[in-house]
Amino acid sequence: MATSGHKEPSTSRKLLNLLRSFVEVAERFVYLGMSGNLVTYLTNELHEPIPMATKNVNTWVGVSYLLTVIGAFIADAYLGRFKTILVSSIIYCFATVVLNITVSVIPLHYQKAMFFVALYILSIGLAGHRPCAQTFAVDQFCEDSPEEKKAKRFGILTGAMVVDLALFLFGYKKFRRQGPLGSPFTTVAQVFMAATRKRHLDETLTGFGVYRDDKSHETNRTLAHTSQFRCLDKAMIIDDHDASSTTRNPWRLRSQTQVEQVKLILHLILVWTCCLMFGLVQSFVQTFFTKQGSTMVRSIGSNFKLPQASLQIFIFLTVIVVIPIYDHVFVPTARKITGIPLALPSYNESALAYFYP
Repeated sequence: MATSGHKEPSTSRKLLNLLRSFVEVAERFVYLGMSGNLVTYLTNELHEPIPMATKNVNTWVGVSYLLTVIGAFIADAYLGRFKTILVSSIIYCFATVVLNITVSVIPLHYQKAMFFVALYILSIGLAGHRPCAQTFAVDQFCEDSPEEKKAKRFGILTGAMVVDLALFLFGYKKFRRQGPLGSPFTTVAQVFMAATRKRHLDETLTGFGVYRDDKSHETNRTLAHTSQFRCLDKAMIIDDHDASSTTRNPWRLRSQTQVEQVKLILHLILVWTCCLMFGLVQSFVQTFFTKQGSTMVRSIGSNFKLPQASLQIFIFLTVIVVIPIYDHVFVPTARKITGIPLALPSYNESALAYFYP
């Protein structure tokens, strides 16, 4: 394990970054391969109606994303990113093995139940892998029968996840590991609890003022006080109990910086709600968009037929084409018109993006 005082050779660091990139690519390959073909498997093999299959796919995707919040909390508060990725990769790998066994060995009348059990085990693996993989990088600087074809498809995903885990373990001794630093969810809960306890207090009447700064906090910056969400300001009022106590109870008193950080998180929630419509449209890509592809003529020549799930690639190709046009055409033009180096404020860019579909 690398220490902070030891500078690793650049070749070793490049190798570790390459390993981490392969781990991320393998995990994305498994998830996108699974989500892209899931609606087809549910309708064609498990004979679910399209509305039911769509509901099941969207439920699985939604649960997978929501579980990442729990995974991030566990990584920040208890395990750290390295151990979380390791444990989740093992769960992820186990889930793909169970999926492969389910579609190739399990009798048909038990297959559906086992398939969904394995699918949600895979969600648990995603919960730890997805929120930690990218941030972990910052710490480093004969013609087969139809049954055999199905088994091979899931077998490819299983093999990719095994490679993912093997590559991750290959750098076990070299990866720089950072222990748990504490979860921001705890700070949010403490600010709300402290503000609730002191909801009847008034800063001008307590006589002890407010708790401006916490010298033990990991950041040296003090955030300026803002007037939004003023009810949370109660959390930094020093009352008689706080003034007489020799130690600070974080569930009763929080600093100005910590209160302002919680306010910033609440602002992000407002931005997140504006993005819900984009998520709704995006959900059609993995369900109705893919299913509609099955009705199209996808043959290219006489020997090649484009898989229906592969039609999703045109969305990514569009992004690849549009981003250079935005960076090299739109931004310079907007910069000349507005005279602003950033061309457009970030919220205007977000609003513009909604008109793109």
